[in-house]
Amino acid sequence: MRSYDDLVDSFRGNPRNVCTTPKNGQPPRWFWVSVTGSQIYVESGKTKEMNSRIQGRRALNRGKFDDMLELYHRRERGESVSSEATAKTHNQVYWFGILKEMNA
Repeated sequence: MRSYDDLVDSFRGNPRNVCTTPKNGQPPRWFWVSVTGSQIYVESGKTKEMNSRIQGRRALNRGKFDDMLELYHRRERGESVSSEATAKTHNQVYWFGILKEMNA
């Protein structure tokens, strides 16, 4: 996975439930990822238990992709990036879940 467009292509062809990837011992929450046009959207999970509590449908900002990918890789290496990620977007948990789903 190299770009935001790779995410769009994957979820356009296969919208699906994805789970969050908490590092604090909390259970994962499921959310639904879909695409309209070239925009990725997240909303509460469709068929899984432990759905996220997203209110409505949220668009993920394409301009945040590079920052969130870099933070995701640092997080996977064990760095604590939560305050940086929260400063970038309040949708960081969904970005991290999507990037994990895509084996970024």
